[in-house]
Amino acid sequence: MRDGLTRRALLGGALSAVAGAVLAEPPRPVARPRAVAPGRPISREEAGLVVPHLVPLAEVVAAAGLGGITGVCVADMVTGTILEELGGDVPLPPASVAKALTAIYARDALGPGFRFETRVVATGPVVEEVVQGDLVLTGGGDPQLVTDDLAELARRLRAGGVRGVTGGFGVWGGALPFQARIDPSQLDHLGYNPAVGGLNLNFNRVHFEWRRAGGDWQLAMDARSELYRPPVRMARVEIAERELPVFTYADGGETDRWTVARAALGEGGSRWLPVRHPALYAGEVFRSFAVAEGVDLPAPREVEAVPAGEVVAR
Repeated sequence: MRDGLTRRALLGGALSAVAGAVLAEPPRPVARPRAVAPGRPISREEAGLVVPHLVPLAEVVAAAGLGGITGVCVADMVTGTILEELGGDVPLPPASVAKALTAIYARDALGPGFRFETRVVATGPVVEEVVQGDLVLTGGGDPQLVTDDLAELARRLRAGGVRGVTGGFGVWGGALPFQARIDPSQLDHLGYNPAVGGLNLNFNRVHFEWRRAGGDWQLAMDARSELYRPPVRMARVEIAERELPVFTYADGGETDRWTVARAALGEGGSRWLPVRHPALYAGEVFRSFAVAEGVDLPAPREVEAVPAGEVVAR
C-alpha cells in the first residue's frame, strides 16, 4: 500500500487494538505449569495455560480495511493446534519472517557447527611458489562474505607459499543455482535486488559514489567494507543528459553497465547498486588483494565446473 502506510502496519495496529481490549480485562488466575515427561505432547490444560477470547480474524482484517489478498493464521504454540485461519488455502508470496523458518531448517539440516567455506584451489602442483596450472576462487555459498574476508584469504594464499600461476585465474560460483535478480518485477537499481549465486560478495552490491569536481563530476565504484575500499571496474557508470529515469542498466557480458541522470546528482552522494555478475565481482576484488600481497594473477574468468585440485587457502 502507499500513502505512508503499509499493510503490515495496518494489520499490526488492528491486532494491537485487539490485544489491548483483551489485556483490559480483569486479571485471571493462571496455574503454575507442571513438569511432564520429556518428548510427550501436552495439552493446554496440562500446561496450566488459559486461552483468552479471540476476536474472529475476519473482523480484525475487515476493521483494518486491508486491500488485496490477506492470509492470517493463529496457532497454539504449545500444542500446534490451528486455532483460526483466514485465506489459509490461498497461495501467497512468503513474508519476510520466512527467514526464521529457513534458518531453523538450515540449522537442523546442516548442524549448528556448519561454516560456509570460500576456497582457493590450485589445479596443479606448486613448484617454486608457482602453481603449475590454474588458480580458482571457489565459492561455497557464503551469504556474508565481505571484502575484508577476501583480503584475509589473499594473505593466507601468499603465506601458504603461492606467488604466481602458469595458467589462468578462475572463479566458480556454481555451489548454488544462479539467479540474475531476486525479484524481476523490482527496479534494476535497487540494492536489495541483486543476483544470487554460489560466490557472493558484500551481498552482491557495489558502492557508487559521486561528487562535484569543478564544473564536472567524479564518479567512483568500489567494494568497500569495514577496512578496505578497493576500486571496481567490472561495474561501470556514466552520466546521461536526462532527467528520468534516474538509472538505467545494461548487461555488458562480463560487466555491469549503468547510466545515471545528471539532473539527479545534486551536489554529491552515494548508494549501493546491485551486482549481476557476482563471481567476476568477487574475483576482481580478490585479485587486487592477491597482487598487493605479491601474488601475480591474470584477470578472472568464470569456470563452469567445480575445480579439482589442492586447496591452497580457505
